[in-house]
Amino acid sequence: MDTARQDHMSCYGYWRPNTPNLEELAGESTLYRSAWSVGSWTAPGHASLFTGLYPAAHGCTQENWTLSEGVDTLAETLRQAGYQTVGITENATIPAAGGFSQGFDQYHETWRLEGILDNPAVHLFEQSLDSIDHASPFLMFVNFIEPHAPYTSSGEFMGAYVDDPGAGPDGNDTQDYYLGQLPWGDTEFRHMRALYDAEILYTDHQIGRIIERLKRDNLWNDTVFIVTSDHGENIGEHGHMEHYFSLHEPAVRIPLLIRYPPAFAPGSEDDDPAQLTDIYPTLCNLLNLDTGNSQGVDLLERGARTDRPVLMEFYWPSQALACYGEDWDNPVLNRWKRHLRAVVYGSDKLIWASDGDHELYDLAADPGEERNLAKLPEGVARTESLTALLDSLIERYYWPSPEDHKAGGPELDEETREALRSLGYLR
Repeated sequence: MDTARQDHMSCYGYWRPNTPNLEELAGESTLYRSAWSVGSWTAPGHASLFTGLYPAAHGCTQENWTLSEGVDTLAETLRQAGYQTVGITENATIPAAGGFSQGFDQYHETWRLEGILDNPAVHLFEQSLDSIDHASPFLMFVNFIEPHAPYTSSGEFMGAYVDDPGAGPDGNDTQDYYLGQLPWGDTEFRHMRALYDAEILYTDHQIGRIIERLKRDNLWNDTVFIVTSDHGENIGEHGHMEHYFSLHEPAVRIPLLIRYPPAFAPGSEDDDPAQLTDIYPTLCNLLNLDTGNSQGVDLLERGARTDRPVLMEFYWPSQALACYGEDWDNPVLNRWKRHLRAVVYGSDKLIWASDGDHELYDLAADPGEERNLAKLPEGVARTESLTALLDSLIERYYWPSPEDHKAGGPELDEETREALRSLGYLR
């Protein structure tokens, strides 16, 4: 579920009932409450999901958004073990040209489809399920873009929580917002949250369709079914929109549900820290396959995550600034021209900034990250300790940059570029 923030999903207790299918799924799954991405952007998040590596290792970041051919992916590992592998993406930030198709027998990019009235990802899922051999094991990856701004793709669901969807902004004005050209207040953000929640409702409906098809084909009980996201979304929190320039909780805390009753206790909740890096080693260990160089933790290894630090990064925002065209050097943007790192350890969360404007929060007492303790007497020592922990984690996980990375991303055809423009990633 691209861009799905955990705290806007009813399966996690949100007040709008926008994930009825996931609520039912949670009764058969393990639901991870303390699940984080590795940052707040699509390409690094998916790269970590596919490889089990942190951005410091796989090198796919805001500065170089390609996935190196030199890293092993889950699809490659499973294909070598005899699995049929199918990838379906609605997000042009993870195209085949960017290296994300590695290991997939089929890799479908929905922006190349024409004349499809159905949801394109579900349409391709149905086609792919028809084409593969059900007697042999398979891996399918499906990316739903709908929760991503602009919040206008939920069709009949768009009016679920707002009477007039067109009566306010739809989240497609991020650059103007950061340039200070949009004096939005509570009314505008409330409208966008309602539209965003409808996008989650729509995506939940499509996931329900996939589940029903797997059941109809008698595949459901033999399938490890995972629902997660690459990152979350800001809708005005901390002065931020979408998932730019921020490692606050709305942008990095994600859903994670895993259904496979033989291994994951149905209806259970797990409060230990989990990250996208953990999917790769968990599945490999479950299938008795080599986990390779994975830096994640097996979610089924009892006690392995109890005292585990969570690492996240937002690199120098060359990708985001490119969206501003000639305005990229506007002084208003100077405060966001920095590298961010974050570590969560226990209830403490440090957001380290390369300009020295660090933030420290106690997530247990202050889950909304409203009281910055970094420069207060009670926070100085904790900030220093967590900074040292960050340094040690980066040193532990860092790999030299792969030679096949291209600064600024891969060369793209016009269809892909147009799809990126529709998401606000290109001018």
